Order: sequence, then structure tokens, then C-alpha cells
Amino acid sequence: MTTHKSMLIATLYGKNDGRMRRMHRQLYEAITSDEAGYTDSWHDQTGKTFLYYFDVPATYDTATIQLALNADDNQQAAILSWPTLRARLTGYLDTCSFNLMWGYSLVYQANLTSESTAYETVLPTLCQTVGRLEAVDVNAETTLEPIANTVITGGQLWLLDVPLEEDGLSAKTVYLALAPANPDQNIVTEVLFGRTASLLMPDLVAHKGYHQRRQYSVDKLDEQYKTQIDELQDQTNYLLKSLPNESAPLDLKQLAQDYAHLSEATCLLDEIQISLRLQLRNYRWWHEPTSDQQNLFEYHYQWLLKGHDNLEIKLAEGRLALETTQGAVQMVQAELDRRQEIKQQWFERILTIVGVALAVPQLIDRGAAGALVYYLSLTSLSLNDTIPAHILLLTSTQLVITVLIGVIVWWLLDQRDT
Repeated sequence: MTTHKSMLIATLYGKNDGRMRRMHRQLYEAITSDEAGYTDSWHDQTGKTFLYYFDVPATYDTATIQLALNADDNQQAAILSWPTLRARLTGYLDTCSFNLMWGYSLVYQANLTSESTAYETVLPTLCQTVGRLEAVDVNAETTLEPIANTVITGGQLWLLDVPLEEDGLSAKTVYLALAPANPDQNIVTEVLFGRTASLLMPDLVAHKGYHQRRQYSVDKLDEQYKTQIDELQDQTNYLLKSLPNESAPLDLKQLAQDYAHLSEATCLLDEIQISLRLQLRNYRWWHEPTSDQQNLFEYHYQWLLKGHDNLEIKLAEGRLALETTQGAVQMVQAELDRRQEIKQQWFERILTIVGVALAVPQLIDRGAAGALVYYLSLTSLSLNDTIPAHILLLTSTQLVITVLIGVIVWWLLDQRDT
């Protein structure tokens, strides 16, 4: 059993901000070499090439470009015509800039030469011919294998690749669609091509979800996030271990920087997760989740759900680190306040003692002190001479009283502080 009536369809999705329109015009000029006759919907006179641009009816932010290439010979087998069509498509797309895209899909389509629907008999051979775009993908020569499939109007659809790793022209989803020789309904117009095609909306929502998921994997945000968590936890642990050491410096500057970096990254991942949650909700609108893991649409849903759940785990780790740091900062701040209070207490005591010292001259009897100084200053005073007892007694008593007052003041301040 062989195939014929083969074609290759490329569907490109991006934000409806004017750039997709410019890309469509670039493709139009590359295919037609006609700048004056530009139009949203174009096909050549032979009906072999179709180029469409349209806003997706069910969304407000998406513009879509579709390019369909039919084999020149309808009777030529798909294994012969698909490589030629892929080379043509690569040449057209290579003239454009694709970093603005959310992603794109390639659909390899063909009809069997008989009414049989035993697609599995030809599938292995066809998969060897199906490929990514040459010259724009480093893995273009890798043979693709079926991942999931589903029965569709007029035939069957297989999923061969999903855009998990890179942006630009590497952000591709690859499908293979087969139909019997004379299907009751047209698989191309019903499912694959045009603004009313049934594949369009679930494929678009899946691409938007995959795009959001790649934002934290392609740019290695997940690795940076893990590093930021580790750095904040290390700095937090260091400060907590320094608390018992009275002489250890408690500098919050580095901790504040690490906290700010992780907080900013957490906000970014939170935005991505919210967007993923939105895409999951939108996807459920176009596909009811099932238990069939081999279902093509369920496969997309499960990958988006996995990306959402992975983000939930990462965010939980980051929030825990932030909350731990907040608690640590409160403890450090309390310790800093305590140390500052101790310094203030010492300062108050010193001022009090100085005050007492300044008051000593007022407590000592000036006559007794003057007499004591007079006797000590006499040059004729010998070791055998004695200071009058009443002068020594009075002066000693006053000094003792002064010292006692200082001790009592110190004790009272200490009792107040405790």
C-alpha cells in the first residue's frame, strides 16, 4: 500500500502586534516576487501553493500564518515528495526572522492509494521521510517516532515532535496526517488548514503553553533560580549561626541583595505559572481531559500540566527560602536592638559615674581637704610627722561615702536594666 496527494503545511503563531504581518509580507514576496499585489489570502494559479494570514477568531492576541505546499505530481509517493516540499519550505522560511514566534507546526499529509485505513502498515516507512526543517535545526536529521495519535475527521493524526527545548525555528510541533484514498470528508479543510480547521485552536493553545514553559528552561532560569535559593539560604544560615557570638558582625547588606534577587526571580516565575494556568484552562475548553495517555491532545495537556506543576514546586522552594529569611531578619534585628540597648546602658552608666565624680568636690569638706593638702605640701614634713587625726578621719569618711554612692548608683542602674 502506497500514498499520494501529499502536501506539507506550516502554521506559524505569534503575537498580533504587527510583526507577524511583516513576516507574512516577507514570505509573500519570497514566494511570489510581487510587492504590489500583496494580500492576506493568496494561492498560485495551479493550486499547489497557498499562503494565508489571519487573526485567530477565538483569541484577541494571536496572528497566524499558514503556508501549504502541494506536491507537483499528485501520484507521486509521499516518501518522494515530502523531502522536496520540505526543502522548498526551508528556503521560504529562511528569508524571515522567527524569534518573535511562539512556535509553529509542520503537518505532513498524504492519502493512501486504497480505501484501507490500515495506516500502521505504512507509518514506519513514512516516519523515516518526515523530518524537521533542514539548515535551521541541528537535529534535522534525527528520525522522528510517533509519540501519540488520535482519530480525526477524514483520517488519523500522529504527533511526532513537541517544542520543549528552543525558540525560533526550533520551536516546532510535527504532525503526520493520513487519510484513505477517497475520504468522506476533506481532512485538509476540516482539520488542518484554514481559520476554521479543528486542529488550529488546540495546537495554538499548546504552543502558547510550550512557549511559556521554555521561558524558564531555555534561558536557564531554573538553574539560576536554584542558585539564588542556595545563596540566600547560605547567607541566612551564616547570620543565624553568628547570633550567639557577641563579637560577630551582623551585616544585612549581602542578605538584602540575595533576598532582592530571589524575590525578583520568584515574581517572574509566578507570572509564567499564571500564564501556564491560563493556557491549561483554555486548552480544557478545546479538549476534555481523558485517561488515554496515547491521545494526541491529551499528550499536549499532560506536558503543559507537568510544566505547571514543576513551576509550583520551584516556587514553593523559593517562597520557603524567602519566608525563612524574613524570620531570620527579625531575629537579627532583635539581636541588633539588644546590642544597641546594651551600648546605651553602658553609656548611661558612664554618664552617671561622671556625674558622681563631678559632684565629689561638693561632698568633700573644703576646709578639711585644704588642711590635708597643706600638710602634704609642706616640704619640711618627715616620715615621723603625722597628719592630725581629725583631718584624716573627715577626709577618709567623705571619700568612702563618695565611693559608696557610685557603687549604689551602678547597682540601681543594673537592677533597672534587668
